Amino acid sequence: MSRHAAHFVMDRLLYGPIIRSDLIPQRTLVVAFFTYLIKDNVESKQAVLIENLLEMILDVQLDQSCWVRNIEVQGLGYTPENLNKELVVRYCNQILGILMNCLDYHNLGNESELILESLQSFSKLLNSLPGFKFSSFQVTGAVRIKLLFSQEDPGLRRSSIQLLGDLATSLGQKTNLEVFKEQNQENLITLLLHLCDPDVYVVKASKSTIQKVGPYLDFPEVYRMIQECLGDDTDLMFTDFIKELIKRIGFMESMISRLFGDQIEDELV
Repeated sequence: MSRHAAHFVMDRLLYGPIIRSDLIPQRTLVVAFFTYLIKDNVESKQAVLIENLLEMILDVQLDQSCWVRNIEVQGLGYTPENLNKELVVRYCNQILGILMNCLDYHNLGNESELILESLQSFSKLLNSLPGFKFSSFQVTGAVRIKLLFSQEDPGLRRSSIQLLGDLATSLGQKTNLEVFKEQNQENLITLLLHLCDPDVYVVKASKSTIQKVGPYLDFPEVYRMIQECLGDDTDLMFTDFIKELIKRIGFMESMISRLFGDQIEDELV
Protein backbone atom coordinates (compact mmCIF):
# COMPACT_ATOMS: atom_id res chain seq x y z
CA MET A 1 0.00 0.00 0.00
CA SER A 2 1.35 3.45 -0.93
CA ARG A 3 1.95 6.18 1.63
CA HIS A 4 -1.03 8.18 0.30
CA ALA A 5 -3.27 5.14 0.49
CA ALA A 6 -2.14 4.54 4.05
CA HIS A 7 -3.05 8.12 4.96
CA PHE A 8 -6.40 7.59 3.27
CA VAL A 9 -7.10 4.54 5.43
CA MET A 10 -6.08 6.43 8.56
CA ASP A 11 -8.38 9.33 7.68
CA ARG A 12 -11.26 6.91 7.20
CA LEU A 13 -10.56 5.21 10.54
CA LEU A 14 -10.15 8.50 12.41
CA TYR A 15 -13.04 10.46 10.93
CA GLY A 16 -15.51 7.70 10.07
CA PRO A 17 -17.03 7.38 13.58
CA ILE A 18 -17.48 11.17 13.83
CA ILE A 19 -20.01 11.04 11.01
CA ARG A 20 -22.48 9.81 13.67
CA SER A 21 -21.54 12.47 16.21
CA ASP A 22 -24.29 14.24 18.15
CA LEU A 23 -22.75 17.57 17.17
CA ILE A 24 -23.89 18.95 13.82
CA PRO A 25 -20.64 20.89 13.15
CA GLN A 26 -18.60 17.70 13.53
CA ARG A 27 -20.88 15.72 11.20
CA THR A 28 -20.85 18.58 8.70
CA LEU A 29 -17.05 18.80 8.62
CA VAL A 30 -16.59 15.04 8.22
CA VAL A 31 -19.10 14.76 5.38
CA ALA A 32 -17.51 17.82 3.73
CA PHE A 33 -14.08 16.17 4.02
CA PHE A 34 -15.31 12.89 2.52
CA THR A 35 -17.02 14.85 -0.25
CA TYR A 36 -13.72 16.58 -0.99
CA LEU A 37 -12.04 13.18 -1.31
CA ILE A 38 -14.72 12.07 -3.78
CA LYS A 39 -14.35 15.30 -5.75
CA ASP A 40 -10.58 14.94 -5.98
CA ASN A 41 -10.87 11.21 -6.77
CA VAL A 42 -8.34 10.50 -4.04
CA GLU A 43 -6.54 7.19 -4.50
CA SER A 44 -8.85 6.12 -7.31
CA LYS A 45 -6.94 2.88 -7.64
CA GLN A 46 -7.99 1.89 -4.13
CA ALA A 47 -11.49 0.84 -5.27
CA VAL A 48 -12.47 -0.80 -1.98
CA LEU A 49 -11.54 2.30 0.00
CA ILE A 50 -13.41 4.63 -2.34
CA GLU A 51 -16.48 2.39 -2.20
CA ASN A 52 -16.35 2.42 1.60
CA LEU A 53 -16.14 6.20 1.50
CA LEU A 54 -19.19 6.39 -0.77
CA GLU A 55 -21.15 4.10 1.55
CA MET A 56 -20.45 6.38 4.51
CA ILE A 57 -21.66 9.41 2.56
CA LEU A 58 -24.82 7.52 1.57
CA ASP A 59 -25.37 6.63 5.20
CA VAL A 60 -26.19 10.23 6.24
CA GLN A 61 -29.30 10.49 4.07
CA LEU A 62 -31.56 10.63 7.12
CA ASP A 63 -29.47 13.18 9.00
CA GLN A 64 -31.66 15.80 10.68
CA SER A 65 -29.36 18.61 9.57
CA CYS A 66 -30.17 20.12 6.19
CA TRP A 67 -26.53 21.27 5.96
CA VAL A 68 -25.23 17.74 6.31
CA ARG A 69 -27.64 16.39 3.71
CA ASN A 70 -26.84 19.27 1.38
CA ILE A 71 -23.11 18.41 1.44
CA GLU A 72 -23.96 14.72 1.05
CA VAL A 73 -25.98 15.41 -2.11
CA GLN A 74 -23.17 17.59 -3.43
CA GLY A 75 -20.81 14.65 -2.89
CA LEU A 76 -23.18 12.32 -4.71
CA GLY A 77 -23.07 14.75 -7.62
CA TYR A 78 -19.32 14.27 -7.83
CA THR A 79 -19.57 10.48 -8.11
CA PRO A 80 -20.48 10.27 -11.83
CA GLU A 81 -17.75 12.79 -12.62
CA ASN A 82 -14.91 11.28 -10.61
CA LEU A 83 -15.56 7.61 -9.82
CA ASN A 84 -15.35 4.71 -12.22
CA LYS A 85 -18.51 3.84 -14.10
CA GLU A 86 -18.82 0.35 -12.61
CA LEU A 87 -19.02 1.78 -9.10
CA VAL A 88 -21.53 4.45 -10.15
CA VAL A 89 -23.76 1.84 -11.81
CA ARG A 90 -23.61 -0.38 -8.72
CA TYR A 91 -24.88 2.40 -6.46
CA CYS A 92 -27.00 4.23 -9.04
CA ASN A 93 -30.45 3.26 -7.73
CA GLN A 94 -29.46 4.03 -4.16
CA ILE A 95 -28.14 7.46 -5.16
CA LEU A 96 -31.25 8.16 -7.23
CA GLY A 97 -33.44 7.17 -4.29
CA ILE A 98 -31.74 9.77 -2.10
CA LEU A 99 -32.03 12.46 -4.77
CA MET A 100 -35.71 11.66 -5.26
CA ASN A 101 -36.33 11.93 -1.52
CA CYS A 102 -34.74 15.38 -1.55
CA LEU A 103 -37.18 16.42 -4.26
CA ASP A 104 -40.08 15.35 -2.04
CA TYR A 105 -39.76 18.72 -0.33
CA HIS A 106 -41.98 20.09 2.42
CA ASN A 107 -40.34 23.42 3.24
CA LEU A 108 -39.04 25.00 0.05
CA GLY A 109 -37.62 28.06 1.81
CA ASN A 110 -35.36 26.21 4.20
CA GLU A 111 -34.50 23.42 1.79
CA SER A 112 -33.91 25.42 -1.40
CA GLU A 113 -30.14 24.82 -1.45
CA LEU A 114 -30.62 21.10 -0.83
CA ILE A 115 -33.20 20.91 -3.62
CA LEU A 116 -30.89 22.78 -6.00
CA GLU A 117 -28.01 20.39 -5.27
CA SER A 118 -30.38 17.44 -5.82
CA LEU A 119 -31.51 18.77 -9.20
CA GLN A 120 -27.95 19.32 -10.38
CA SER A 121 -26.69 15.97 -9.08
CA PHE A 122 -29.67 14.21 -10.67
CA SER A 123 -28.81 15.72 -14.07
CA LYS A 124 -25.14 14.76 -13.72
CA LEU A 125 -26.07 11.16 -12.96
CA LEU A 126 -28.50 10.89 -15.88
CA ASN A 127 -25.97 12.33 -18.32
CA SER A 128 -23.15 10.09 -17.11
CA LEU A 129 -24.99 6.83 -17.78
CA PRO A 130 -26.47 6.90 -21.29
CA GLY A 131 -28.55 3.81 -21.95
CA PHE A 132 -28.85 2.89 -18.27
CA LYS A 133 -32.23 1.53 -17.19
CA PHE A 134 -33.56 4.16 -14.80
CA SER A 135 -36.86 2.34 -14.24
CA SER A 136 -39.70 4.65 -13.16
CA PHE A 137 -37.61 7.55 -11.85
CA GLN A 138 -38.35 9.69 -14.89
CA VAL A 139 -42.11 9.94 -14.38
CA THR A 140 -41.89 10.50 -10.63
CA GLY A 141 -39.10 13.03 -11.08
CA ALA A 142 -41.06 14.94 -13.73
CA VAL A 143 -44.04 15.20 -11.37
CA ARG A 144 -42.01 16.38 -8.38
CA ILE A 145 -40.14 19.18 -10.14
CA LYS A 146 -43.20 20.85 -11.70
CA LEU A 147 -43.64 23.33 -8.85
CA LEU A 148 -40.00 24.40 -9.15
CA PHE A 149 -40.41 25.81 -12.67
CA SER A 150 -42.04 28.97 -11.30
CA GLN A 151 -39.84 29.62 -8.25
CA GLU A 152 -38.30 33.05 -7.71
CA ASP A 153 -34.80 31.57 -7.47
CA PRO A 154 -33.47 31.45 -11.06
CA GLY A 155 -31.18 28.59 -10.08
CA LEU A 156 -34.14 26.42 -9.14
CA ARG A 157 -35.98 27.36 -12.32
CA ARG A 158 -32.99 26.68 -14.53
CA SER A 159 -31.95 23.40 -12.91
CA SER A 160 -35.47 21.96 -12.70
CA ILE A 161 -36.19 22.80 -16.34
CA GLN A 162 -32.84 21.32 -17.37
CA LEU A 163 -33.58 18.16 -15.38
CA LEU A 164 -36.88 17.69 -17.22
CA GLY A 165 -34.95 17.63 -20.48
CA ASP A 166 -32.40 15.20 -19.07
CA LEU A 167 -35.21 12.94 -17.88
CA ALA A 168 -36.63 12.92 -21.41
CA THR A 169 -33.33 11.84 -22.95
CA SER A 170 -32.89 9.01 -20.44
CA LEU A 171 -36.19 7.23 -21.10
CA GLY A 172 -36.02 3.45 -21.39
CA GLN A 173 -38.36 0.69 -22.51
CA LYS A 174 -39.74 0.19 -19.00
CA THR A 175 -40.73 3.84 -18.61
CA ASN A 176 -44.44 4.57 -18.72
CA LEU A 177 -44.22 6.66 -21.89
CA GLU A 178 -47.89 7.65 -21.95
CA VAL A 179 -47.71 9.14 -18.47
CA PHE A 180 -44.45 10.91 -19.31
CA LYS A 181 -46.03 12.31 -22.48
CA GLU A 182 -48.90 13.68 -20.40
CA GLN A 183 -46.43 15.41 -18.10
CA ASN A 184 -44.65 16.96 -21.07
CA GLN A 185 -47.87 18.25 -22.58
CA GLU A 186 -48.89 19.75 -19.25
CA ASN A 187 -45.47 21.41 -18.89
CA LEU A 188 -45.32 22.79 -22.42
CA ILE A 189 -47.10 26.07 -21.63
CA THR A 190 -44.77 26.72 -18.68
CA LEU A 191 -41.70 25.98 -20.79
CA LEU A 192 -42.91 28.37 -23.48
CA LEU A 193 -43.45 31.10 -20.90
CA HIS A 194 -39.84 30.72 -19.75
CA LEU A 195 -38.59 31.53 -23.24
CA CYS A 196 -39.20 35.11 -22.02
CA ASP A 197 -37.65 34.55 -18.58
CA PRO A 198 -35.57 37.52 -17.30
CA ASP A 199 -32.69 35.12 -16.58
CA VAL A 200 -30.79 34.28 -19.78
CA TYR A 201 -29.71 30.88 -18.42
CA VAL A 202 -33.32 29.92 -17.73
CA VAL A 203 -34.15 30.83 -21.33
CA LYS A 204 -31.28 28.67 -22.56
CA ALA A 205 -32.43 25.74 -20.39
CA SER A 206 -35.99 26.16 -21.66
CA LYS A 207 -34.88 26.06 -25.29
CA SER A 208 -32.83 22.93 -24.71
CA THR A 209 -35.57 21.15 -22.76
CA ILE A 210 -38.32 21.97 -25.29
CA GLN A 211 -36.10 20.41 -27.94
CA LYS A 212 -35.58 17.29 -25.83
CA VAL A 213 -39.26 16.78 -24.95
CA GLY A 214 -40.40 17.63 -28.47
CA PRO A 215 -40.49 14.00 -29.70
CA TYR A 216 -42.97 13.16 -26.90
CA LEU A 217 -45.50 15.84 -27.83
CA ASP A 218 -46.94 13.65 -30.64
CA PHE A 219 -46.83 16.54 -33.11
CA PRO A 220 -44.10 15.84 -35.73
CA GLU A 221 -44.61 19.21 -37.42
CA VAL A 222 -44.26 21.03 -34.11
CA TYR A 223 -41.12 19.04 -33.30
CA ARG A 224 -39.53 20.05 -36.62
CA MET A 225 -40.47 23.66 -35.96
CA ILE A 226 -38.91 23.50 -32.50
CA GLN A 227 -35.64 22.16 -33.88
CA GLU A 228 -35.53 24.95 -36.45
CA CYS A 229 -36.43 27.85 -34.16
CA LEU A 230 -34.92 27.03 -30.77
CA GLY A 231 -31.26 26.40 -31.51
CA ASP A 232 -28.67 27.99 -29.22
CA ASP A 233 -27.47 30.27 -31.99
CA THR A 234 -30.95 31.17 -33.20
CA ASP A 235 -32.46 34.58 -32.45
CA LEU A 236 -35.99 33.72 -31.40
CA MET A 237 -38.78 35.99 -32.62
CA PHE A 238 -41.04 35.03 -29.74
CA THR A 239 -44.34 36.47 -31.00
CA ASP A 240 -43.93 34.93 -34.46
CA PHE A 241 -42.91 31.63 -32.90
CA ILE A 242 -45.99 31.45 -30.66
CA LYS A 243 -48.31 32.46 -33.52
CA GLU A 244 -47.00 29.64 -35.68
CA LEU A 245 -47.14 27.20 -32.77
CA ILE A 246 -50.79 28.05 -32.14
CA LYS A 247 -51.62 27.31 -35.75
CA ARG A 248 -49.95 23.91 -35.57
CA ILE A 249 -51.45 22.87 -32.22
CA GLY A 250 -55.09 23.79 -32.69
CA PHE A 251 -56.44 22.26 -29.49
CA MET A 252 -54.23 24.57 -27.39
CA GLU A 253 -55.09 27.78 -29.23
CA SER A 254 -57.36 29.36 -26.64
CA MET A 255 -55.06 28.52 -23.75
CA ILE A 256 -51.90 29.82 -25.42
CA SER A 257 -53.62 32.97 -26.67
CA ARG A 258 -54.95 33.71 -23.19
CA LEU A 259 -51.52 33.28 -21.63
CA PHE A 260 -49.53 35.25 -24.17
CA GLY A 261 -51.82 38.21 -24.44
CA ASP A 262 -54.09 40.05 -26.79
CA GLN A 263 -51.28 41.02 -29.16
CA ILE A 264 -50.93 37.51 -30.57
CA GLU A 265 -54.66 36.90 -30.53
CA ASP A 266 -55.30 40.10 -32.57
CA GLU A 267 -52.68 39.19 -35.15
CA LEU A 268 -54.27 35.75 -35.64
CA VAL A 269 -57.63 37.24 -36.64
